[in-house]
Amino acid sequence: MLAFIDESGIPIAGDRPQTTPTARPVVVATCFDERDARGISSRLHALKRDILGREGRELKGSRFLDRGTYRNKHEYRTFAAEFFGAVCTMPVTIFSVVMRGPFGSGQDRGSFLERRFQFLLERINLLALEQDTMATVVFDGDHGSFRGLSDQFTRFLYRSQRGRAMERIADTPFFVDSANSIGIQITDMCGYVIREYHENRLNDGLPSSEHRDYYWLSALRRWYPSVLHSTRDFDSSQYGVRHGFHFFHQSGDR
Repeated sequence: MLAFIDESGIPIAGDRPQTTPTARPVVVATCFDERDARGISSRLHALKRDILGREGRELKGSRFLDRGTYRNKHEYRTFAAEFFGAVCTMPVTIFSVVMRGPFGSGQDRGSFLERRFQFLLERINLLALEQDTMATVVFDGDHGSFRGLSDQFTRFLYRSQRGRAMERIADTPFFVDSANSIGIQITDMCGYVIREYHENRLNDGLPSSEHRDYYWLSALRRWYPSVLHSTRDFDSSQYGVRHGFHFFHQSGDR
């Protein structure tokens, strides 16, 4: 099994000074069997070719799904509708950790793996256990946002009780250029929708139809259920109930 991990938004300005911190940063994992990889890639490459005219286009949520794009680019709106329609019918499982502040300086960074990644790995391990396979974890590594993560990943698996229990996680993570990985591209697009949905509090409903971004927010509310449809929960004797979409309060969590 392949598990592609990416983040959308950052919790602290100091992490990447050129990027504005967000209120609901998320990390997302998209999991699928290696045997399904070519079929998934072929389907999305065909969508790119048929709608965008070029199958080599890299899918990024901030480029394809933002407010300005939705207002001004009809082909991107069409592609987004087809993409999320495809996601909920493809053989993928999506897990997400949505963070809620307040965020301290540096969170729980350092030599150990952050809890948001631990929560994702826990769910990936449960899925791999259920499918009687091993999970290879693949990170978006083209911009250095996960610098130092490889060492943290290995320390977690071998130096913590929680990590040692995750016997279905292969102990060597891979880092790939997102431009060449459809798994990372799917994860990026889904992560953007999850973050914007929660940052705009769309679970509480839509604003008035006179709101400037009403149609874009309405689109987010249409796309989000497709992503949610692709997750699953676990009731494990080892961990208890584990929801596929987990909300993590920075001040503390189990």
